[in-house]
Amino acid sequence: MRRLLLSFSLLLAFTVQAQDQPSKKELKARSLLDAGKPYKAIALCNDHLAGSAAEPRFYVLRADGYNRIGEHAKALADARTARALFPTSVEGLYQLALAEQGVGHTDSAIVHLQQVLERAPTAEARFQLALLHQRKHNYSEALKDVDAAEAMGGELDKARTARVRGECQALLGDTVSARLAYDQALAMAPRDPVIWNSRGFHLYAAFDKHALAVKDFDRAIKLNPNYSYAFNNRGWSLYKLGDREKALDNIALAARKRSSNP
Repeated sequence: MRRLLLSFSLLLAFTVQAQDQPSKKELKARSLLDAGKPYKAIALCNDHLAGSAAEPRFYVLRADGYNRIGEHAKALADARTARALFPTSVEGLYQLALAEQGVGHTDSAIVHLQQVLERAPTAEARFQLALLHQRKHNYSEALKDVDAAEAMGGELDKARTARVRGECQALLGDTVSARLAYDQALAMAPRDPVIWNSRGFHLYAAFDKHALAVKDFDRAIKLNPNYSYAFNNRGWSLYKLGDREKALDNIALAARKRSSNP
């Protein structure tokens, strides 16, 4: 996903915005983001923004870095600064939408993503809109966005789109279609713990099939021993299966693995 987000930013930076030729520092920051090194990219942006000749695009790039590491409040501050200094930047608008999505400002994020799609439509932006509609419980609309994103082509992560399709179909009660979507996702990415956790939660636990859910949560945890949400979900299913002691142990582990997990 990280690479996909960068591909979007590169498209906007080099084909949408009429800017001067990017500097070597800007290209270096972008290459660091593309290489999955957001912390180094942020440090580079910090150095540049500390000078007297700071450029708005470095606020955009730092917002991108912060969004990648989950520091969405910091990304939001940078994206807002970038928008104030450079209101025509579609890339800045996109990072603003991602930051709003991260801090829970869902309605604003939807509006800003729709504006991005009007000016620079990409499959990734459409997919992010699907996630927001899913969060708003508009599952049918989310499925339309997933289909539209795939129809646009580009470098979408097909396993991720299949997972989200499965989630929405399960939430709509269509377990047959959801199972097929999850099968497709796991065929493409069998070592993705997010897919195993998602299937366990949406397709099994949500329909009181907790023994099957525990097997999926086990697999997710084996693939990622620090996966707080999988521990938490396994705890709930164990509780529903009557194993209160193990349930509480798992929920306590979830809290230790990620203190911000509510």
